[in-house]
Amino acid sequence: MPSSTSATLRWFALLGAFAAVCATGGMVVPAYHTALRDAAARSLAADLSALNDAVEDYRRDHAGVFPGGDGEKIRAELLVRQLTLPTAVDGAMHQLGPFGPYLRAGIPPNPLDQSTELRIVIDGGLPGPDGAGGWLYHVPTGRFHSNAR
Repeated sequence: MPSSTSATLRWFALLGAFAAVCATGGMVVPAYHTALRDAAARSLAADLSALNDAVEDYRRDHAGVFPGGDGEKIRAELLVRQLTLPTAVDGAMHQLGPFGPYLRAGIPPNPLDQSTELRIVIDGGLPGPDGAGGWLYHVPTGRFHSNAR
């Protein structure tokens, strides 16, 4: 029969090992979350660059006209179609159009919330994210921004 002293020592050793694992886990979890946030920030920067480059390429190919306009207003559906499908000189979607598609894989989901929602801001200054998620397209500047908080 083992002595109570050796059993107590084993329990203390086990408790010490458990404490070490918990302490290490306490350091690993925050580092993991920081790495996830950093990866999302890098992905967001890359996606914004691709979206804004697509708008600039469209504008260059269509005599300075931004995508999404139909003569009266900017429409989110038209903006997406003109960036993701081939277009003719006048901006009309055309299977054999000489321009585009500028975003072959479509509008990417915002890496901060995985939403592809698109909010159009027609005039005024650039508002902050409204929390609806996805992307914000600021018409006066022709630039995409994150709409995620």
